Amino acid sequence: MSDSRIRELLTDFADSAEAPDFAERAWSAAGRPRARLLAVTAGALAAALAVAATVIATVVAERHHHRAGDRSPATHGRAELNVQIAPPVEREPALPHRDIGLPAVIHLDRHAADVTSYPIGRAIAAFGVSTSTARTSTQVTVVLIARDGTQRTLDVSKLRQARAAGGGTVPPLGATSLAPDGTKLVFAERGGIVTYSLVTERWMHFRVVGYPADEPAWNRDGSIQVGNGRIDPGTKRVTSSPVSAPRWPSALDVERPWGPARSIADRTAQEALLRSSPRPVDDPAPEAVVVSGRDPAVLLIPHVGGQERYIGCCAVAGWSGTGTVIYESRLGPESTGQVTRLLAWDVARHGVALAATVTAGPRTLITGSYPRFPS
Repeated sequence: MSDSRIRELLTDFADSAEAPDFAERAWSAAGRPRARLLAVTAGALAAALAVAATVIATVVAERHHHRAGDRSPATHGRAELNVQIAPPVEREPALPHRDIGLPAVIHLDRHAADVTSYPIGRAIAAFGVSTSTARTSTQVTVVLIARDGTQRTLDVSKLRQARAAGGGTVPPLGATSLAPDGTKLVFAERGGIVTYSLVTERWMHFRVVGYPADEPAWNRDGSIQVGNGRIDPGTKRVTSSPVSAPRWPSALDVERPWGPARSIADRTAQEALLRSSPRPVDDPAPEAVVVSGRDPAVLLIPHVGGQERYIGCCAVAGWSGTGTVIYESRLGPESTGQVTRLLAWDVARHGVALAATVTAGPRTLITGSYPRFPS
């Protein structure tokens, strides 16, 4: 049989067969650890399946292979999709700088002046700093970045930690705590939510019943979203307001969304955990920043290299204009403290730049919340 005929048969087989999903089984068995180790047991059946999967993957990869930096879209056998690959962690510090209105380097000072004594009216970023021990992580301080780059602190130690819907506790400040105009903050608290105005310097407490209040978020009209409920801060009334599920590009195999969805005009960006990669990369199930709506695109973020990112490493922080997604790259061991880099992904130009680097010192964890970024 000729080589060309063998290739035809293998190609037909790859089009009709479905490879066993070893990755999904491994994630389920290991509770999705981020170490990329896959044990293969001995046995005739396992060997046969592995050979079949290798043949299929070889043919499919040969058909859909794209070199790093290739700007052509990947089809992955389904709808056309613009797939790009993020730079590895080791290259992030050397990326070109992109100005998004934040200082390029931010070292959070937990002993900065209290904002209640030295008001700022508006913040360009807010960071919850949690002190981490072997068993617990407690967030007692929020560090605010003023428009002139100086810092203020807000004591949240007296807030009662909210319970997460899936168990455990959640820190008061979350990714969607800072209002889009930077003048207000909303915090999760047991039994409800709490807001603080940087303009009036007033705290307000809202009791929430029937809706999860562990991840409150500001809406564009000034109301506060709690699960599928909406709170009017003026009347304190809670009404039903279901949130639409994300509409992922059809060519993408999404396991679950991660972090907030950020929308501008007719585009939405959100981090997602993938079951499989739409483009050959070293990581079989990378995380990704996904743009849906007009001109969908995917930025793959493989967990490879000398430094491991956290699971849910790369939450979307917002948009700069309608073409650049700002996302976080979180990494670092507890002993030296977390490092958060804000990266700017220019979707159309296939480029990633470094906007800011945030640190807080040893044994700290950082939660960032941001208003609208300048275009």
